[in-house]
Amino acid sequence: MYNIDQYFQITYFIYIFLFYCLSVHTNIPKYIKKAIVYKYNLDENDLLIEPVIETIVEPVIKITEEPVIEKYEDKYLKRFKEFTLDYHFTEEEICLEENKFIELDREQKEKWNKEMTQIQHVLNKIQKIIEFDPLVNGFNDEVISKMIKYFGIEDLYEDDPKSLDFNEIYSDLKSDYEEYEGKRKETEENVITEEELKEQAHSFMLDKKLEGYINNYVLEMTPLGNVYMRYNNSKKSFEYFSNNTIPYRYLETIGRKYVLTFRCKSLFVDLEEELNKAQEKENEKEKERETEKNKQALEMGDKIASKTLTAKFKDYNKDKKMEMSRPSKNRQPSSMVLPPQIKANLPVVNSTNESHLLKENANRYTWEGRVANFPILKKVDRKTVDKKYAMSFADFKQMQQNKK
Repeated sequence: MYNIDQYFQITYFIYIFLFYCLSVHTNIPKYIKKAIVYKYNLDENDLLIEPVIETIVEPVIKITEEPVIEKYEDKYLKRFKEFTLDYHFTEEEICLEENKFIELDREQKEKWNKEMTQIQHVLNKIQKIIEFDPLVNGFNDEVISKMIKYFGIEDLYEDDPKSLDFNEIYSDLKSDYEEYEGKRKETEENVITEEELKEQAHSFMLDKKLEGYINNYVLEMTPLGNVYMRYNNSKKSFEYFSNNTIPYRYLETIGRKYVLTFRCKSLFVDLEEELNKAQEKENEKEKERETEKNKQALEMGDKIASKTLTAKFKDYNKDKKMEMSRPSKNRQPSSMVLPPQIKANLPVVNSTNESHLLKENANRYTWEGRVANFPILKKVDRKTVDKKYAMSFADFKQMQQNKK
């Protein structure tokens, strides 16, 4: 049996052991310390030491935004704005332009030389007659023969030579000389420059290139069905095949895709730019009308003011004159009041904008039929492949004879 002292010793060690376990393996001492500090702060009214409060972190819920659906009308719009206006030319097309320039230059020189030769020939014929000066030296047989031959009146001279007035014929001859002299100067001045010839050659090559676009197609899937589109340079129109009626705003989108695909943006008319141009022109016209209106109003007002100052009144109009000279609150100055006949002559400015910014140009679209009518395979022209198909019977006989 344990005595009382031993019992207390054992109990004491058990309490120490329990306290050690609680202090090491639990958070009870921390909470006790926080309670003591918090109590001390309340008693001393000292807020320097704030109680530690654990915050509960709530989970963050991410809200995903719905994707913005692009309108079909805006499809290809960004690429179109950033795309260049220049065409893409192949080496073959560049060679075609150079050859055309050489051809035009040769034709222009030949034509110019031919015209100058003809004009100079006529001037030389007339010059020989004028140098003799028949009005002073008289009309001899040689001069008369040359004048008659020049005007081609030999038969009339042989039938009745007295009916001809040689002075009048000579006057007509001098008029012809002045006319041809003017043609000579005009021909010398109107020489086509090299830049103009290059521009003509470029236009010729570009027309050839645009004619080939009728064989270039794009397929676009629209909300209203599939559409095949090509460009017809002869009609200056975009042609398309579809089974449904396609609105203009959808056709504009397909047209953008066409010019982006084949690098021919210059074919496409940007309506936004056209409307901006129309807006600028309308604003300029409006400013001109306003300026003209203000100018005329000031001129008319100055005329009326000068007439009012120089007017003379009779004696019986003194009272009326005094009444007119008194200032009135409701009456406007004479320079601002215009008679009806003057107002009628002023230009009328329309503030409702009659043009409504109508576009000057627009893209044309032509429906060519249903998709079933779309020519997938183009018919080959045999005459371009084999020249024998274009040969006539006479050419065939000539060829047979040449072989013999």
